Amino acid sequence: MDEEEIWRFTILASAVDHSWRAMEKTLESEWVLPALTLTYGFIDNMAYLAADETESRVRPRFERWVSDWMLSRGRLNCKACDLYGARCAVLHTWSAESSMSEKGEAKHILYYYGNADSAPLHELARRHPGLYIVVQLDTLIAETKQAGVSFIGSLDTNEKLRERVLSKVDKLYVSPATWLNPGIGTDS
Repeated sequence: MDEEEIWRFTILASAVDHSWRAMEKTLESEWVLPALTLTYGFIDNMAYLAADETESRVRPRFERWVSDWMLSRGRLNCKACDLYGARCAVLHTWSAESSMSEKGEAKHILYYYGNADSAPLHELARRHPGLYIVVQLDTLIAETKQAGVSFIGSLDTNEKLRERVLSKVDKLYVSPATWLNPGIGTDS
């Protein structure tokens, strides 16, 4: 990589790191809605970075990124459309209901985290097959982070993707302090 690519990659890495730490801190604080909001926002951002210039619609690029980078590991028991419906529900209604889930195009996701008793949620999902699925929020965040690691790591070997991603870095909203000192905030 040349110096400009290194600079762009540093800005991208800083934005990704800050997003991950925010997701983790909100979950540690038991702030479930902010943790979900940040997680789905992160997926949206990765999908935007991965999309080529002809892909302007959010849903297809979100679902493609989720399928390519998150669901392939098999730790989440849902489909890309379920996560997109959940993203819409969380961001637009602060609930498990989205227009997709109401139309039967996505399942409602019921979340739990930590060591919470998920048996009642699993029982509800069992009694209403096709309507609900249960997802541990810790796992969703971990899988999102791992997918991000894999995606960013692929930039080393996929030149076309690296060019696409790094060409969008100038559009990222990052702290002016990051522009001046990309290492800022990495010690806390």
